[in-house]
Amino acid sequence: MAVVIAFSFPADYDPAVAAVVDGKLVYAIQEERLSRHRRAVGEPPINALISCFKFLKDNFNTSPSDVNLFAVDFDPRLFQRRMKASLYWNQLMKGIKFDYAYGSKYGAISDYLLTKSFGRSTYFKFAEMLITSAIRRAGFETPFNVSVVPVEHHLSHAAAAYYFSSFSDCSVLTIDGTGEMFSTVIWRVRNREFERIIGIPSSYGNLGILWGSFGAKLGYQKADDLSALMDLASYSSGSDEFLDNLNGIFTLNDGLYPFSLKQRYRLKENSSPEEIMAQNLKIVDQVYGKRIEWNHNTEMNKEAAILAYALQRFTENAFLGTGKWIRDKMNERKLVLSGSAALNGRASMELWYSRIFNQLHVSPLAGESGGAVGAAVYTYEHVLGKRMQQNKFDNLYLGPKYTDEEIKETVANSKFSAKYIGDDVNEVAEIIATGKVIAWFQGRSEFVSLGLGNRSIVADPTQAENAGIVNRIMGREYWRQLPSSLMVEDLDNYFVNPFVSEYKTTTFRFKEIEMGKKFPAIHYANGFARPQTVSRDHNKTWYDLIKAFKDLKGDGLVADTSFSTFPEPLVETPKEAIKSFAANGIDAMYLQGWLLLKK
Repeated sequence: MAVVIAFSFPADYDPAVAAVVDGKLVYAIQEERLSRHRRAVGEPPINALISCFKFLKDNFNTSPSDVNLFAVDFDPRLFQRRMKASLYWNQLMKGIKFDYAYGSKYGAISDYLLTKSFGRSTYFKFAEMLITSAIRRAGFETPFNVSVVPVEHHLSHAAAAYYFSSFSDCSVLTIDGTGEMFSTVIWRVRNREFERIIGIPSSYGNLGILWGSFGAKLGYQKADDLSALMDLASYSSGSDEFLDNLNGIFTLNDGLYPFSLKQRYRLKENSSPEEIMAQNLKIVDQVYGKRIEWNHNTEMNKEAAILAYALQRFTENAFLGTGKWIRDKMNERKLVLSGSAALNGRASMELWYSRIFNQLHVSPLAGESGGAVGAAVYTYEHVLGKRMQQNKFDNLYLGPKYTDEEIKETVANSKFSAKYIGDDVNEVAEIIATGKVIAWFQGRSEFVSLGLGNRSIVADPTQAENAGIVNRIMGREYWRQLPSSLMVEDLDNYFVNPFVSEYKTTTFRFKEIEMGKKFPAIHYANGFARPQTVSRDHNKTWYDLIKAFKDLKGDGLVADTSFSTFPEPLVETPKEAIKSFAANGIDAMYLQGWLLLKK
């Protein structure tokens, strides 16, 4: 048996762990699900590692000593010297806070001086100490030797996307806010080998940090969900002034890069993250110099919406310009998208509708947590020398397992009215059809933060007020629309030129404006929605719920989003599901065969 475990390290937010066994991704979980801190900002994935070790023991009889290699999704050797020293200090403070680094202050001081004076990377020591601490806490013996493989960050994103795209040869575009050197990288993949064609240095233009800087202008924090800005953009028809200001700072296809800052705005390539952040904040002030004081849950701020619209349009143009660069310079017609910025569903929609590419795969693992998966699969094939099973995902339900007996015991202790209905979810569909909001919990949890039919909140999309109700439950802005799900065979009935999208990674336009208006809870003002396509093979009970709802209502779209109640992240365990159900305005809950009611 061949086993690789990879994890996010260092991780500012969304740290995760992933495990590959005999060429198959068998487990992946984000730290936030276990620490119960949304996005796990500044936390090492120690609980996720412990959970992974226990899962492998229970399901594969594999102990940490059986793991062939560990991997991380950054390569510290590629950082500049002063970044290494800063990184060391940050990891030391984190290691002390979470009690896994250095028993002796003398060892810490010695390593810090070596790092600062000679640029020697002691980063691996922290990764090794984290692993050994997690092994001990999980109740296993610590292996004599723990080997950690570093994988370049954008290569991790590229591998996570490519190996589950079903493409053999293609280009991969990784656009992210972080990386050792680059913010955007274009890859050519031939016969499973990755070749970096070009990388845009972060100091020459960074879409991820640009979005964070615009978010800061509008009152959002680093750990906030910046997809709110994409939603906000749909409430404006825009302003040429703001977009022109952005176009005056950036250039598309300057002969070398597909997009970048104009020469006078660039910093040196070895600029620090702090300098790059300051650079982007100045860019935002140049686009719009005024302060915007706005409570996001009060009346819509028109200036904020116009600014978000300009940012969104610029991002779409950057995607289109980069797509044309790839097609023209690389003669490529198949593209895979990854990196956090690739989760901009409107930008990927415009790229698809442009017909620059014949085939497009938007990775559901594009976010920061997906780097752990990419590091695992790349290490398994390119370092360990084994071969990954290369297919599209069967599903992304990769979290822990919960037995029917555990569910039954949890229900019995809940004191809610409950009855067992098994897989017959017609009654659940009837509750949704009457306008009620339900929680939905079954099986293993989704690896990504979006609910995909195992941890979801579900409502009738034809009732506009349901968007506000669900947003209040989740602690989101009242004006945001909800994602949706439908049976895969109904996809062409509603949307223009769609492709199968099992993971809500892109948006599609409704065929007709009036059609979209029938579904106000999921319909964005400019005529699109963000659907998940569901097949019965993919998720039987989830499919049956959507079908039963269609049989009752005549339309096959349901509004659904993540089963997470503010301020917590996505529900993981049955007990957390009961707690969230009890504490908010959800009317009923389907809990792996059980129907729970409040009244």
